Amino acid sequence: MGTTPSRGGYLPINGLNLYHEVYGELGTSKPPLLLIPGAFMATGSMKAWADAFASERAVIVFDQQGHGRTPATSREMSYEQFADDAAALLSALEVKRADVMGYSQGGGVALQLAIRHPSLVSKLVSMSATFRKDGWYPSVFEAIRGPHRRSVRQYARREGVQGAHARRQGVRRLPREDEGLEHQ
Repeated sequence: MGTTPSRGGYLPINGLNLYHEVYGELGTSKPPLLLIPGAFMATGSMKAWADAFASERAVIVFDQQGHGRTPATSREMSYEQFADDAAALLSALEVKRADVMGYSQGGGVALQLAIRHPSLVSKLVSMSATFRKDGWYPSVFEAIRGPHRRSVRQYARREGVQGAHARRQGVRRLPREDEGLEHQ
């Protein structure tokens, strides 16, 4: 189909320079769909999904802190913080309510968005999201707590994510200390 964003770019959101894309027109009678990518994913990895839904409604996709075109900062990373970023993005776009769909880490962020900002969420789809932490490898907690990319890189190498999972998620290679993630 090859849908292209009708608008997008960077917005100042909660101390971030947050990158987003909008497919279609906001402000119609049907709520837009907010797509939230998972870890190691960015707006480009959601292109097929945006294409699938954009013929029926507006679609909003954004890069979370330290993902895609949204730079990493020293600010702590958490599902709750990313949910607050999503809420602030919707507010900046003047969206009163949205249907929300998140995948993997994005599913956890979608759950937190519905819990923390219920007035913004009309319908919720959370795919492959964790709801309990007792099944995680301890190194996952290290990666989440780490304020910079190094802990994510260490997790990926230790758990074998670099070769298999990272490529499936659109990461061409994990970064050196002084650079960001590269997505396809």
